[in-house]
Amino acid sequence: MAPLHQRAAEICSLLERAGAGPFEVGTAPDGVAGASGPGFSLSGGGATERHAAETLVRRLLRAEQDNESLCSEILVRYEEATLVHRLSQALSMIAGEKAIARIALEDAVHTLGARTGEMWLVGDAAVALASVVPGEDFEAAELCEQGPLAALREGRPWIREASPAGEAVIAVPIPGPQAPLGVVVLRGHASGRAFRTSEVKLLATLCCLVSSFIGIERLAQSRRLTASRETRGDLVREVQRCLLPAHGPRVEGLDVAASSLAGNPLGADHYAWLTLANGDLSVVVAGDAGKGIAAALRMAAVQGVFRAEATRASSAQDLLRRVRSGLASALEEQQRAGAFVARLGLAERVLEYANAGHGPPLLLRRDGRSERLDASGPPLGIPGPDEPAGARVDFGPGDVLLIFSDGLAAARGPAEPFGTKRLIEIVRSCGAASAAEIRERVLTALREHTLGAVPEDDVTLVVVRRTPRAGEEEERP
Repeated sequence: MAPLHQRAAEICSLLERAGAGPFEVGTAPDGVAGASGPGFSLSGGGATERHAAETLVRRLLRAEQDNESLCSEILVRYEEATLVHRLSQALSMIAGEKAIARIALEDAVHTLGARTGEMWLVGDAAVALASVVPGEDFEAAELCEQGPLAALREGRPWIREASPAGEAVIAVPIPGPQAPLGVVVLRGHASGRAFRTSEVKLLATLCCLVSSFIGIERLAQSRRLTASRETRGDLVREVQRCLLPAHGPRVEGLDVAASSLAGNPLGADHYAWLTLANGDLSVVVAGDAGKGIAAALRMAAVQGVFRAEATRASSAQDLLRRVRSGLASALEEQQRAGAFVARLGLAERVLEYANAGHGPPLLLRRDGRSERLDASGPPLGIPGPDEPAGARVDFGPGDVLLIFSDGLAAARGPAEPFGTKRLIEIVRSCGAASAAEIRERVLTALREHTLGAVPEDDVTLVVVRRTPRAGEEEERP
């Protein structure tokens, strides 16, 4: 708009064409009263005529100023009214919390005339700066101001008026299902004034919009992770299914049954057996401390080494040494796997074993006694001064060997873990039942104990019952 005295001169020129005047228009600083009005002075013509001209010029100038102010206000209101629609379209085309934060914050700062803006989001561990305008150098930024913190904590806007001591600041929380997802902080209005109530309400509307898109993004991310875990879980189950024996060994004098239940998260328990040329049976049960497909593949390596070396090993201790050596390259530093290796000699009626960090199996005697076969060396992958010492114990008709993972004894019910004492009582109550019947009795009791819940760790159970061979009779106490 032209200076006031120029607009006054143009208006007086029109009056002169209508027969008034002539008039002379002088200047005065804008906003400062001249002889006739703000920004201009008027002389010439008769007193009445000049007064009428002055009144008309002032009214016309005031109307022009009001129109200009109204047009500016309409433009501002239009910009604010289209913010939500424009931002919705923009956010629907992007993915990622930081991208959502950046676009929303840039629009808020521009539309509301702020000097700078920040968006903070609540993560898993802390509140982190998701975006800042202008620029994004915020690697070590922390939200430590009491006002924005109060807005985030209490879930309501916080406002600081502009003053000589500091610029205006508003902090508006981003609403969430239970607690705010974050907070938007705008600092310093471009005009130097305070933020208006209407602007705070508009920012609150924007924060609701941001909340919706961040909620959708987090849900999508959660579903992507779930789908990824399910895919990996299916792969782990398939690897385990392919590795585990399809049926028990067919060895006269031995009744063997086994089962492995996948926990949550999926672990990598494993068992295998191999009948040797002399009729003895070699058994390995192992459990990787890791989870997922990598652990399952390490268990595949355990089976490969076991099958390759079982026929050449001279004893259970020798076989475990060979397994440890064969896995040296497959186990990285700090990775470990417990392993129990047994060799069941039928001719001598003995159980020869070596235990490298595996949970101690139980040997239940036909006379009711029970023995623990404790570990005598570190798990695979953990260097030790010596190989686990081998041991030999009698294993006669009626004796039952239980090899099980930690997940069985540690499976929690409403009040307590399943425990080995409960396991022993169940097996003793089975009497002369087969290995398969013992296994099913134990698993049924486990499901009842945990109320049918998925175990927190894999549950592996191998039951070996020594039965009479041809010409033998099962001894009774």
